Amino acid sequence: MVQLYNLHPFGSQRVVPCKQEPGRFCCGRDVLFVASAAASCRVEVFAVRDRGGCEPLGSFATLGRVLRMAHSQAGDYLVTIEEKSKATFLRAYMNWRCMSAGSARVCVWMVGHKMEESSSEALKEQMSVVEMPLSDPPLCISCCPVSGDLLVGCKNKLVMFCLK
Repeated sequence: MVQLYNLHPFGSQRVVPCKQEPGRFCCGRDVLFVASAAASCRVEVFAVRDRGGCEPLGSFATLGRVLRMAHSQAGDYLVTIEEKSKATFLRAYMNWRCMSAGSARVCVWMVGHKMEESSSEALKEQMSVVEMPLSDPPLCISCCPVSGDLLVGCKNKLVMFCLK
């Protein structure tokens, strides 16, 4: 006779109520990001608590439908591969915690363009959306857990963006 014991590693479950059907999601150390499956192009952010549920922190809009997403704990940014009008975009959402704190200010800029000193100070108080142009469409993404560097897979090559 064989006796079975409950030895699985999952001790409990939590239900996170989302406003829309989840399409993609990823976790950070203390957060959960949920991109909607609908055409609304939004990411909901939840705080993950040690003892009990997840509380909503806020949400922000994306350019298009999120195909892939990853969170970097080292740089505390969310990177997405988004699709709009059959074009693919790579974007990083920096300082996203400002949106969950109630700030509606957003700055959009492109990698390779120099920022003014006065605007770099303002970036600390608002969310920044960084667009990263690539010669080939991005296929997959990963963030280095130590340095926060971003690795992007394209057809026949990898592109690395080094975090300052």
